[in-house]
Amino acid sequence: MAITSSQRTVTLMALPPALFRRWVHSSAEDAGGVEVYRPYGYPFLPSRAYDGFEPFENGTFVQHTTDATGGTIAVKGRWTSLGLRRFALVPHGATSEEAVLTIVGVDEAALRVRRRLR
Repeated sequence: MAITSSQRTVTLMALPPALFRRWVHSSAEDAGGVEVYRPYGYPFLPSRAYDGFEPFENGTFVQHTTDATGGTIAVKGRWTSLGLRRFALVPHGATSEEAVLTIVGVDEAALRVRRRLR
């Protein structure tokens, strides 16, 4: 199903503009069921690899995961708006479950979400 211009505008209005960048999971900061992500380039400790994702305004995203050797694997997918501050991530190929993220807070310094697997 194609998204019309008016549907796209409503979808983008429901999600904060600060969301659309590459985010890296800062699992050490997770608390109370809220996951914390920092912008790509954040000065994490170099001793470990970090997963993340990057949503794009066109409804696609790239999930960045770490393999056993510490390298990064990029998995493409699509996201769907579920209303104000909620969206679903659906990886291409359905190799993992669809996750629904609710944005608790987002600004230039951090993204905080609650994740629910469907």
